[in-house]
Amino acid sequence: MRNAITSCSCALPTASGLRSPVLLGFTDADLKVCDIMTDNVICATPGETILSAVRRMSECRVSCVIVVEGATLAGILTERDVLRAVAAGGRDPAKLKVAEKMSSPLVSIGPDAPVLEAGAIMGSKGIKRLAVLDGEQLLGLVTQTDITRGLVSLWPYKEVGDIMSTEVVTADASATVAEAASLMSSRSISCVVVTRQQETVGIMTEKDVLKRVVALHRDPGATLVADVMSHPMVTLPPNHSIMCASRMMDRMRIHRLVVKENKQVYGIVSQTDILDAVRRELEQIREGQLRREAQVTELTESTARNLAAIESLVREASALGQPSALTSLQGLISESKDNLDRVSRIVQQHGSLSDDLDSTD
Repeated sequence: MRNAITSCSCALPTASGLRSPVLLGFTDADLKVCDIMTDNVICATPGETILSAVRRMSECRVSCVIVVEGATLAGILTERDVLRAVAAGGRDPAKLKVAEKMSSPLVSIGPDAPVLEAGAIMGSKGIKRLAVLDGEQLLGLVTQTDITRGLVSLWPYKEVGDIMSTEVVTADASATVAEAASLMSSRSISCVVVTRQQETVGIMTEKDVLKRVVALHRDPGATLVADVMSHPMVTLPPNHSIMCASRMMDRMRIHRLVVKENKQVYGIVSQTDILDAVRRELEQIREGQLRREAQVTELTESTARNLAAIESLVREASALGQPSALTSLQGLISESKDNLDRVSRIVQQHGSLSDDLDSTD
């Protein structure tokens, strides 16, 4: 069955040009982790079985459980951890303990941290959720879904074709779940597109493995991908807006969509793709704002110095009646007017990342 699993790079459709985002007066400090976190956290203990924890995750429709031992936060068990356990084979999940496969230590963030900081931590560590702690007290959980939902409405105008992943990994419908899980684990990906006779027929995700294999105590080595895949696939064209794609995922409780048009699969757009793109754009906007603030400060300070010099020259001219002093005075007045005009133009451009800051020179 090993030859039944392949990967391919998909051709990109012709781009019509990227459209600039609009920041609607937002600063990342306005939206904090506590504003978007989930406070209903599902927990497990280190000593219970993977099967028990997975069944609770499936029943509660969550992608992870926080592992708690007494008053101590021991770690977290996620869909990705369960997938790795399936890929590794070996012991029965009904006998395997949570402590053996959980991720530890638990990565956390404070409730008052900016949402962009939470997104940056997730991106740097390759994870999709953070525990929210106030000191040692667990307040909740903030996930990639929460952050994406909070930020994407600020940036509604790009198309999914601009940010989708074009490296699509596929598995044949006749492959076993164990083989597909091994491929997903080795590539650190959360899904494979399922094909049959070179035609796309579905998608298998970490959640499918958790709910339809592990939770039901099925043998992944004897279960076919075709039996657990999600089908028909939820697809959208490359020119679909990112905001609409994000809302579709949120409404359908899924984390990725296949980008397809005229039977051609172009790629996959996931919450990770959306969050990374929005975060990068907002960081660029913040950098632009800081550059403008520095430029305004420099011009204001220069104008203040000029005005101080003007006052001195006025006093000198009045006392001595020197024409040269009056000429210098006119030059300083002209320069001050120019600086104030530049400050006005910079303020008018505030929030527009596409403007050339040097154009005001």
